[in-house]
Amino acid sequence: MPYWSTQKSMGVTVYRATVSLTVSPSPPWKAGQSVTFRARVLSDGTPLEGIPVVFQILDPYGNPADFEGVKYTNSDGYATLTRTIPWTFMIRSVNYTLPCSTWNFMASAVIDSAVVRSNKVSATIAYPTGITISAPSKIPVGAEFEVKGKLTYEAAPGSWRGLGGKKVQIYANDT
Repeated sequence: MPYWSTQKSMGVTVYRATVSLTVSPSPPWKAGQSVTFRARVLSDGTPLEGIPVVFQILDPYGNPADFEGVKYTNSDGYATLTRTIPWTFMIRSVNYTLPCSTWNFMASAVIDSAVVRSNKVSATIAYPTGITISAPSKIPVGAEFEVKGKLTYEAAPGSWRGLGGKKVQIYANDT
């Protein structure tokens, strides 16, 4: 049985969706510091509202893990997460220590069933440090005096330990 051929055409619109990530303040950061992650979702340069954005930290092998829940874009296409940088972070049953290392962060969004990932933001995370100094508040010209100090770092929230092997410089100004 013969069949007559048929044709049909359909227009398809192709667009480019992007997710960009910025942070404030700029790295480096210290554990316990508050950092704002801001992702912007655009479609051909137009902000997309109501898009769920997942903020992620990448494990040492580059695999993303959710850093905190989903945030939704506003009318300007921005989703914002403010987070305190933790001392440790659990990724797939492995507890990582964040200070004294560099970590990558990114954001991703699902737009029309496609996962769109942002640029990576690389951040070195440091331990908070402190120094205590004791010295006389006033001395006569030419007199010898002693300066004592202790350099410490916060190994975990509220747990300060001595920090050795570091160079401490003392400067005198003319005031």
